[in-house]
Amino acid sequence: MKKIFYLSMILAFIGSFAVARGTTLAARSNAAMINVRLCSSAPVGVGGDAHIVQGIWHGVSVATATWRARFKKAGLNLLAPLTLDDAKSDGSGVDAAKEASNARTCLAGSADMGYIGTLNSSMAQVSEPILNRGGMAMISPSNTNPILTNPLQRGTYEPLTANGRLKYPTYYRVVTTDALQGPVGAIYMKGLGLTKFFLVDDQQTYGAGLAQHMAAWATGHLGMTEVGSGHLDTSSTASTATSSAAVAREVVQKNPQAIYCGCDEPYAGPMLKAARRAGFKGAFFGGDAINDVSFGTFAGGVANLTSTYSTTVGNPAATPKSFTNLEHKFYKGWIAGPYDALSFDASNAVLRAVYTAKNAGTLKGGNFQRRSAILKYIRNGSYNGTVGAFHFDKNGDTSLRALSVWTWKGSAWSLLKVVTNKDLPAGIQPTP
Repeated sequence: MKKIFYLSMILAFIGSFAVARGTTLAARSNAAMINVRLCSSAPVGVGGDAHIVQGIWHGVSVATATWRARFKKAGLNLLAPLTLDDAKSDGSGVDAAKEASNARTCLAGSADMGYIGTLNSSMAQVSEPILNRGGMAMISPSNTNPILTNPLQRGTYEPLTANGRLKYPTYYRVVTTDALQGPVGAIYMKGLGLTKFFLVDDQQTYGAGLAQHMAAWATGHLGMTEVGSGHLDTSSTASTATSSAAVAREVVQKNPQAIYCGCDEPYAGPMLKAARRAGFKGAFFGGDAINDVSFGTFAGGVANLTSTYSTTVGNPAATPKSFTNLEHKFYKGWIAGPYDALSFDASNAVLRAVYTAKNAGTLKGGNFQRRSAILKYIRNGSYNGTVGAFHFDKNGDTSLRALSVWTWKGSAWSLLKVVTNKDLPAGIQPTP
């Protein structure tokens, strides 16, 4: 297996690369270059997700920039990424029809070799089978629902891999799943002495799944009590506000010590705001979707964020300064979101595979043949990413099972604890 370069090695290469002169390059410059491009789909049009999405797109763009000179030497012209929005037109949430269109748009481009995304697991359920039929690799920096890599669901989400036409999966992710994130949230909650919780979800694939995994571990393994549950209506901004207020009234009646909200940021924020307005003074927990600097705004201000906690997949605090400095080189003053570096890692995995396939002489043929040619290099690669070494297992999951626990402090999230493989309860797997 080939090792991907350490981030520091990539930076050193870029700093030292000089344009060579001579007859060999002169001949190559006259040859036809093969255009290559990455696509990325995420809901930048959803206000609560805009900062997170921009961070994902930064990761794709920075990775593209770091590989461009090397691609040129290999006869590849690496184009600027194609960024696609899968938000509803009113910005109230994600749109499955737009995500399907985004996947088809990427497949229609002859230069397009990989799909970085989606942000939401529910949207991956839409695009994963479309991209699989086109032989295109999809690597998510943020999808956490276990169903996406569950081999029992392969016929639904990766039909060509299931029937043997493709030897390898097309879907991968560089984060672990909610089968781990949910229990970590429950364990930390109980560690604070909070054993009675009210469960909320936004009825989305990510939120409902995360809430389910948290509650199952809390009640089934830790002896905690779920005193009530509620579901948010996220069909529009107004519906989210109305349902949040209704659930908040029920929370106050049940008087739990904590609320666990399996919700995306645009829905968790209003839920917390409504709960505080209704008089709830306990702790509020959520997953990685709320771990962004913009959460304070959606929650109604800092006053509402007392005893607020989140878990994240990965360990953003471990992101090396070398990546942060590189991102700031292109985006001065940017405050990184939870997936900037992970998106960089996902993009590097695809671009490394394209480069390797070109050097091996297998990047040829029609669109399907060229795209599927890189899959074995992704699956069999061994990577040193921004937050640690990892590889992909046979299902497409990352071997790096790192999670973090945070609390809101002042005007931002503050790291409390990092959880790695050795800290996780025995027997928990990212997929069945």
